[in-house]
Amino acid sequence: MNDQKKEAAYQLGGGTGYLHMKEEVDGFSYSLFRADQPQKVSERKIYFTELKPSARNPLAEARTLAIRNEGLDQEPVAAVSLLMLERFIDSDIRRRRIHEPETLPEHDIRFITSDYRELFRLQDGGTIMVEYPDRQFAAKCEYVDEYHTRIDGEIFHICQFAELLQRNNGSCRPEPETMQDKTGWRIGSRNYLEIHAEKGTWAYTLYDSTFHEVTDGRLDRPELSMREAREVILSDMKMGTRSRTDIGHGFLMDMVKTAARERESLLGRLQNTKTEPRKAPAAAPRRKMEAVL
Repeated sequence: MNDQKKEAAYQLGGGTGYLHMKEEVDGFSYSLFRADQPQKVSERKIYFTELKPSARNPLAEARTLAIRNEGLDQEPVAAVSLLMLERFIDSDIRRRRIHEPETLPEHDIRFITSDYRELFRLQDGGTIMVEYPDRQFAAKCEYVDEYHTRIDGEIFHICQFAELLQRNNGSCRPEPETMQDKTGWRIGSRNYLEIHAEKGTWAYTLYDSTFHEVTDGRLDRPELSMREAREVILSDMKMGTRSRTDIGHGFLMDMVKTAARERESLLGRLQNTKTEPRKAPAAAPRRKMEAVL
């Protein structure tokens, strides 16, 4: 894809619509499509002058303005492959697929039903939200070939994954974007990750299963969304194949504080036990001499 200008496609409302955003010299142009119509239903440009000077991620802020302009503020928004727009007549993706294939992603990942009906396409390295009746989590997906993908570190045939979801009453969808400035995730089954925006960077802390701090740091990439920053941090820590369960910033911080208080209480009890003087053992009673007959 073009490394100079940013471009992205987003699924709206779980598949009822799609948003195409493309960076230009003076801003971002966007086109809105409805799943049941072949032509675009709206198009406009968001100029850089409309964005906040302090915007961490111009593309993300332009996307938010575009969605607001179209009255779709309440719709879930999730990044998908640009190739999902190919079926729309005037999306320009169909023409580029033939005449400018170098401007489009070489690899995208197909997600289908067990009878091979396509649900959506995800860009290589994107994340899905997997939902079962008793739990949900986000998982990273990597392209292997046209029929295989690596999900949470395990390789699946795309039909095999669809059948797995069906057997367990599960489903999957592209992981929704977020504009939050802070949140927390359970990473796999043994760690927790907290991320928050701080002075133009993404500050983060990794905790172990007992909510004890393992490491912290800063990611100086303000142009990234929080979800993108999370993926960079997990990759750097060699945790990219673990599941990600959003548990919220407040809940995670409450658990960290509770665990810290419990450790302090236990340490205090141990110290008190060490400083208490030991009582001398009571003297054994003297045995009476038996009378000698």
